[in-house]
Amino acid sequence: QLILSISCTTRAPRGKEKHGIEYFFLSQPDFEAGIRAGRFAEWAQVHGNYYGTSKDFIEKAFSEADLVITAGGASVGKYDLIKSSFESIGGRLDFWRVAMKPGKPFFWGTLKSDSNPDRPKYLFGVPGNPVAAFVTTIVLVLPALRKLLGACHTATPRSLGRLTTPLSNPEERRHFIRVRCAPDGTVESAGPQASHLLGSLAAANGLVDVPPQTQWPAGTVVT
Repeated sequence: QLILSISCTTRAPRGKEKHGIEYFFLSQPDFEAGIRAGRFAEWAQVHGNYYGTSKDFIEKAFSEADLVITAGGASVGKYDLIKSSFESIGGRLDFWRVAMKPGKPFFWGTLKSDSNPDRPKYLFGVPGNPVAAFVTTIVLVLPALRKLLGACHTATPRSLGRLTTPLSNPEERRHFIRVRCAPDGTVESAGPQASHLLGSLAAANGLVDVPPQTQWPAGTVVT
């Protein structure tokens, strides 16, 4: 079952948008009162309008699901309140921040189930950056889901290839570089690797895990 949270906003509805479907449309005083009362898991002001997600969605999601995945609100800004919202309902953060790029702000937590204390519920918090969200879902979330579902093989599928372009990682954390894998087994970078660039993600059909402070010349065999 997929449960989608519905954000709140102070902007006026557009076209056929309906309250409670696309957004919860609030007045500015009501929204600001919610901020003061700490009722939002995350919020921001964009072009003069407020946008935010109520903490209520976290409680509702855990009342209906065994596992919840959130996107955004996972970093250290004043608007990143998912972690504190989760803890406010009794959740425990098991870890936060991973030595990988993209995807450092990823977090994972557990919540005791009232109906089954021996079977906790889980929260996966992927970063709001779309590339980081994609990579952490592939590398961290999907293997965990397979494990929880009882699958025998939980790892992300792999194949061998040979680089036609060099890949390098001068940083101190693993870099999952977006690549294109050709049918003949050759592998090349899918383009610029900045985490906000969706073009290279759209052009990619694979990821290469390059260890910290590593340079691989063309011709290197990778998985």
